[in-house]
Amino acid sequence: MRTSRLAAITFAFLLASTAPTAADDGPRAVLEKAVKAMGGEAVVARPVAARYQLRGKVPLGGAGKDEFDFSGEVFTQPNGDFKYSFNLNANQIAIRVTMGLVGEKGWRTVGGTLEEIDQASLAELKLGRYYDRITSLAPLLEEKRYTFESLPEIKVHEKPAIGVKISSKGQPDIKLFFDKATNLLVKTEYRAKTPGQDKETLHESYYSDWRVPDYTTADERTLKAVRLKTEGPALLEYLRKRRPAGGDVTQIKKLVEQLGDDSFEEREKASAALVAAGAAALPFLREAAESGDTEVKRRAKLCIKSIGDQFDDQTLAAAIRLVGWRKPEGAAEVLLDWAARSGEDALGREVRAALAAVAVVDGKAADVLTKALDDKDTARREAASAALGKDGEAAEKKPGLRLYVAGLKFPMKAVQYQDGGKMLEREYTAIELFNRFDEGLFAKQK
Repeated sequence: MRTSRLAAITFAFLLASTAPTAADDGPRAVLEKAVKAMGGEAVVARPVAARYQLRGKVPLGGAGKDEFDFSGEVFTQPNGDFKYSFNLNANQIAIRVTMGLVGEKGWRTVGGTLEEIDQASLAELKLGRYYDRITSLAPLLEEKRYTFESLPEIKVHEKPAIGVKISSKGQPDIKLFFDKATNLLVKTEYRAKTPGQDKETLHESYYSDWRVPDYTTADERTLKAVRLKTEGPALLEYLRKRRPAGGDVTQIKKLVEQLGDDSFEEREKASAALVAAGAAALPFLREAAESGDTEVKRRAKLCIKSIGDQFDDQTLAAAIRLVGWRKPEGAAEVLLDWAARSGEDALGREVRAALAAVAVVDGKAADVLTKALDDKDTARREAASAALGKDGEAAEKKPGLRLYVAGLKFPMKAVQYQDGGKMLEREYTAIELFNRFDEGLFAKQK
């Protein structure tokens, strides 16, 4: 399952410096039940980018008897590209390893130093991508390049499990075993070479604690820490009181662009005008503060400091996300007001994502959004159009849009073995889903 294989690649690198099933169902039926158990084909097959935060233990040292703690995060794109970073503390020595695979090219840094990645390690990264694709299950039902074969029933965690072997040209066979009662994936097996070894070894992974991730508790804690209520009506009232100030959005955007003008005088005038615009300019200045243009970034931050960043973005973002998950009555109206006044900064992206999440409830589009499609205010029309998916997928083409995918289960815990020796034990601590990430996130580090 996603990230377990990737994590094991990191620690493998560190360590290197048949009877028919007893079930009546055929293999395809077993896979269909598994997809249904994970949340159903509609959510399992949806292309998503994901950020996983995880922690765990890895055995290192003589005979792998000593276990050391690690923590890290993994970013995956819908196309299979990924980047992951892990911090390992071994005998009071901190080791940070970051690896990435973009298309057919991979890279690795150890302790901040970029290293050339050898062909064996690159092949293993590509195998990790293939393994993740197989264990996501959805492609197995959609693509004809895979063949299935039933396997004998076995015991996993002392419970009966039904097996299916997945084969595809040019790839190792992967055996998947599903708990007979829950239909969820509990074990995988395959044989492949690993860097530094001439022969194939047996790779086994065991999965447990399948559930829908907790997407709201952390945000609830953030609000409670500042003594704010987390019920729907209270969240909407909080956001109403703190919605961005109005203003001439077109003029503000033009002034922000002029922060990077060739003329020093024009840059100075733009800075002064933005400070004079006050709170209305803040959403667009926050966006500019993330710019790759050094001068624009510097001036935007100075303007924000002069105006005074009025509210705590972390608290606001937490409230916005909770509204997106809980969908209280009136949410679309409040979030539309916010979206029409927000820029493309991190907070603005959170607002638009939450608005999209509440745009259609129980199959019915929010009236306030359908009416806003004809609004005289361009910003309101555009925000409503994006939320209802009537913008020609323009919003989907912008990276960083949070997805509110309900009902999708993940195995929150996993243990991996190689030739019977424990390689990795991990636990997800947080999972976030997006449409995709900016490609720069996966660029080779310097």
